[in-house]
Amino acid sequence: MDNQEFQRLVLDEFKALRTDMSNLKSDVSDLKSDVGILKTQTNENTEILKALVHSVDVVKAEQEKMTIDVVYIKGDVSSIKKDLSTVETVTASNYADIIKLKSVGR
Repeated sequence: MDNQEFQRLVLDEFKALRTDMSNLKSDVSDLKSDVGILKTQTNENTEILKALVHSVDVVKAEQEKMTIDVVYIKGDVSSIKKDLSTVETVTASNYADIIKLKSVGR
């Protein structure tokens, strides 16, 4: 191999290296673009997740309030049942008294 052939071979290799470097630069540029898109999407997803966590907290608070309301309602219903039972007993006693009074008055 003479000097001219060697120079041509080295020159061809440099051209190939330049092409490879150009391709690598393009690939890196594409990767940077993709990473930028992923960062944007990740930030968006983070904000959505924060909003969902807040919504869950609100729902939990409302659920706890409803649980407390149900406990109070149960207490009220229990009290009303006792009062109704008392009214039924008094009414039955009054009917018995009315019957006695009617029989005495005849």
